Amino acid sequence: MVHIYCTQKLGKFLNTAKGELPERRSHDWSAHLFFVSGRKCIIFVHKKTLYSVLLLDIFKKDMVYLSKLFLEALISQLEADKIPDRHQSLVRAIYKEIRFVPTDNDRKTLGVINNMISIIQAVAADGLKAAGQYEINKIPLAGTEICLSKRYNAKRAHRN
Repeated sequence: MVHIYCTQKLGKFLNTAKGELPERRSHDWSAHLFFVSGRKCIIFVHKKTLYSVLLLDIFKKDMVYLSKLFLEALISQLEADKIPDRHQSLVRAIYKEIRFVPTDNDRKTLGVINNMISIIQAVAADGLKAAGQYEINKIPLAGTEICLSKRYNAKRAHRN
């Protein structure tokens, strides 16, 4: 089973029951609800790889099918990123059972989500279509160099 940890905003929208958090697994994601040009959007970020999937223009009625929407968006994102089709059946097998759970406050993943949302909102100021749903994994993560250790930065500066 794959767990998608929802932020408080998305959890309130989905009515996820609060309770004990499940044990973290390698296929877990974090998700957040945000608005672009007055439209609801959901961003999903894989906790281990920081691979991202974006759903644009979501309606309340779509929440019943959110697991299916996420899976199809993930498959479409993999195709857009030129991941071979032979992996599609494996992804479908792994993600056949998806459960939305309350947030685990993973600061690393939430930081990546906030960074991407600010970039998406700036780009989408001209409209929702400009957000580039399938270009999301080409956005550079601005905070990654800042988070690196001092020792790594010293080695890097020494090489230059």
